[in-house]
Amino acid sequence: MKMVNYISNMHSLMQALIKPALFFIIIGLIIIISKRVTKNRIFQRLNFLDSFPIIGIWIVHVITMTNHGFSFLPVFVLIWMIMGIIFLIYRVVSEGQLRPKLFLINFWRASDIYWIIIFILSLIIKIITIH
Repeated sequence: MKMVNYISNMHSLMQALIKPALFFIIIGLIIIISKRVTKNRIFQRLNFLDSFPIIGIWIVHVITMTNHGFSFLPVFVLIWMIMGIIFLIYRVVSEGQLRPKLFLINFWRASDIYWIIIFILSLIIKIITIH
């Protein structure tokens, strides 16, 4: 009985990346179509990369899974939340007030960059360590 399904070769790595990549493309197409069809302000502000933190969490979990069932995802999420708390404290101290809407938009944009960097680093490390 196989308890943990982890990536052990390049073929299984590519298979593991197909579903999240297709999901990312579908969400991106939905965002692009909704921007063209509707005139709602919310859809006009959405960006193609705004869906990446959600998908990035899924991909990083799959990529960093070890043969013992351990994933580095909790560590990356903890760093992400600490980064958000530090950014929140910085905004409150520098401006003297907190504007939640502006904070959440800026935090989500920073999350896009963070999860892209984590994805690229974990993918490079996984490719290097595959035997």
